[in-house]
Amino acid sequence: MPVPFKLFRGYRVPVGANEHWMEAAADRSLQPGDLVISSYPKNGTTWLQHIVFLLLGRGRAPRGMMQVIEAMPFPEQDGPCQNSRPLAVKYHLPFRLTPLLEEARFLYVARNPKDTCVSYYHFLKKLPGYHIDSFDEFFDAFLTGEVPYGDHLEHVLEWSEAAALRPNVFFLTYEDLSKNREDAIRRIARFLNIEAQDTFSGKPLNLLCTSTSFWGIKIVHETELLVQIDSSTTERFFNLDGLLFTKTTPTSPSLIKELTIKIILM
Repeated sequence: MPVPFKLFRGYRVPVGANEHWMEAAADRSLQPGDLVISSYPKNGTTWLQHIVFLLLGRGRAPRGMMQVIEAMPFPEQDGPCQNSRPLAVKYHLPFRLTPLLEEARFLYVARNPKDTCVSYYHFLKKLPGYHIDSFDEFFDAFLTGEVPYGDHLEHVLEWSEAAALRPNVFFLTYEDLSKNREDAIRRIARFLNIEAQDTFSGKPLNLLCTSTSFWGIKIVHETELLVQIDSSTTERFFNLDGLLFTKTTPTSPSLIKELTIKIILM
């Protein structure tokens, strides 16, 4: 059974997407100074939102993830935001469907496609309306882009090319945030015109890095799921974090090879 989706302006979006909200999000009029945070689903958007919230708040932690979500609405999913000047706006639409303005800024985070595939599989199969029988079935759809939000590598490539041509587009990776968080935070701060200092609200930058680690965000998010990987094994899985493709997903070497070849050819 194929993974369900619907088309919006020729692009695959979630099957339950509200077309009026999608239209409003794609046609949103940005204002100078607006900040857009974007990614393909399950690529670290929520993590990046948390980092930006702390940077713009000079290190002040949110009361909970709901405060971050309210400060950075997701109009394509949740409808037009009530705040005309939110802290940032979240998007999953591709670059070509995202509203643009030279005086606005765009932060984009990309992730290893193998971990994206695994994380997206576990995310979608829990949602109503998605009857995914097996990981192999989902993998085939992911490889061909026949999933909500389409081909992952094409999505990433569009934004990567935009970042190479536009100084107001900043491109980083989930792996940057995982392996060298302090450097990534300093680069984000410079892009946001925040002085790259060592303290934020009296907190050392290394403490800010700890609070913006996956585990620090998990404490704020207060969301832990137990996902059944197969009939005999369960593993802890958090929505903000991916699982290693080859460790947690029962799949064949030929499927891994297919995705690796596609990555190389892109």
